[in-house]
Amino acid sequence: MLDNLMDLVRKYTGTAVNDNPAIPNEKNEVVAEQAGNSIMDTLKNALGSGRIADVLGYFKKGGKEQDPIVNEATSNYAQELQAKHGLDEVQAKEVAAKVVPQTMNELAAKTADPNDKGFN
Repeated sequence: MLDNLMDLVRKYTGTAVNDNPAIPNEKNEVVAEQAGNSIMDTLKNALGSGRIADVLGYFKKGGKEQDPIVNEATSNYAQELQAKHGLDEVQAKEVAAKVVPQTMNELAAKTADPNDKGFN
């Protein structure tokens, strides 16, 4: 599933990362990987803190942008972009908002789809 997640991240980091003058081209892949790591870390932390119902509910519904799990992952990614790559707050939030919700929503939709055998 991690490979599937990273494929989705790369799909959504395209313009937000690769065409972003605030992110040097040599950091594009690292910044994309960081998005996947932020999503996975947020999900792990939610499960580890007893929010199993929140995570399972999100995936059963097939995802939606206003979910607290998505908002948390988006915020975590924005903070990492600021801390590790020097983006200012506005740039970091903009990149995170273009990458994380779309990635997580497609991941949840594919996971909830019984006909999509690539995600389980």
